Amino acid sequence: MTRDVSERGRSPHSVREQFEATVEPMHDRHVAPKAHWADIILKQPLQDKDICQLADQVWALLSLMVSKKEWMRAAFQTELCTFLKTN
Repeated sequence: MTRDVSERGRSPHSVREQFEATVEPMHDRHVAPKAHWADIILKQPLQDKDICQLADQVWALLSLMVSKKEWMRAAFQTELCTFLKTN
């Protein structure tokens, strides 16, 4: 709501209308039924343990492509945590 009003010049009413007309029904139809297949579900506000779990899973995927170096893993996790907390 805040982003759409401040950055996109929309009214709170139009944001609510769009959410109720399209976003919520599409979420209920396409996203919610598939949640049980998700490896991780992030909820707001983000908790440190959730960010670390996400970092571990992304690192596991990346480690298939690069040689495992612990300093790289620590740097990756630190950068990801910082990014997620500020965005």
